[in-house]
Order: sequence, then C-alpha cells, then structure tokens
Amino acid sequence: MTTTSRARTKRLATQKHSSTARANGNSDWDYAGIMTVFNSTDGDGKGFRSTTGKELAEAIQGALAHKIGPTLIERTIDPGDCTKQLIEWGSRVAAANGRPPQRA
Repeated sequence: MTTTSRARTKRLATQKHSSTARANGNSDWDYAGIMTVFNSTDGDGKGFRSTTGKELAEAIQGALAHKIGPTLIERTIDPGDCTKQLIEWGSRVAAANGRPPQRA
C-alpha cells in the first residue's frame, strides 16, 4: 500500500458524516468510500451511500447497472430504529463475540 493509499484509508476511516453516529457512540466510517481504497489504481468497485428511501432506490439501480466490479451500498438508519428482538439478538451476538474461541 502506498503512502497516498494509507493516507486515504485513514481519512476515510475517520471521516464523520452524521450526528447520529457520534450521538450513539459508534464510529461513522465512510463504508461506501472505502471502495475507492479497494480500487487502488486499477479497480472497478463502486460505493453508494444512501440516507433516504429515494437514495437507496437510486443506489440499488446504480449497483445493478454496475457490471464491471463489486458494489457496496451503505445505508444509514436512525440508531433508535430497531425492534426489541433486534436489541436482544445484538446483545447475544456481543456476548458471543466476547467469549474465548471454542476448540473442536
């Protein structure tokens, strides 16, 4: 990885886009923008970011039309937009991720 690529990766990884991510303590990475880093100088990946239903529809259409490389659609949602079941599932996943590896 070149110095320019490292600088771009660092910038993309630390870039802040919305107040909701800062408010709930999550990093607000530019996931769609990371495709630029994956591409380097010769890749054909494309990233889309959507914050509304209209933008999501446009991103899906753009992704379907992009035939020469991978695509990534980043969809932002309100941090409070989740069900009780999703919160319970997330708690179980977090607990499982925190335990030591299981041996076969």
